[in-house]
Amino acid sequence: MLETEIKRLNENLERLNAILERIEVASDRNAETAKTLREEKAETPAEENVGFTTNDIKSMALAVSRKDRSKQKDIKAKLAEHGAKIATDLSGDALQAVGEWLSALKEELGA
Repeated sequence: MLETEIKRLNENLERLNAILERIEVASDRNAETAKTLREEKAETPAEENVGFTTNDIKSMALAVSRKDRSKQKDIKAKLAEHGAKIATDLSGDALQAVGEWLSALKEELGA
């Protein structure tokens, strides 16, 4: 009876060791893949001036409207020109155009 239990324990230990080895191999592969991705990212040159984002538009519009509340109507009109009610409705050229306009307005107001 005791010999049977010892034999069963040994079999379970062998299975557990095999599982742990597979986990270790998978972990090593994941670490190697992550390292490769980091190296590739470091080698890729960062894009210069990717343009305005919706978050940029939101923050500039907020800064302008805090500086001069009367500009809220102008901001809404500019968004409407590009078929948008809010900044997240903008994309592509419209996003860049509104961003440039807001940037100039912000600079003009000193906001």
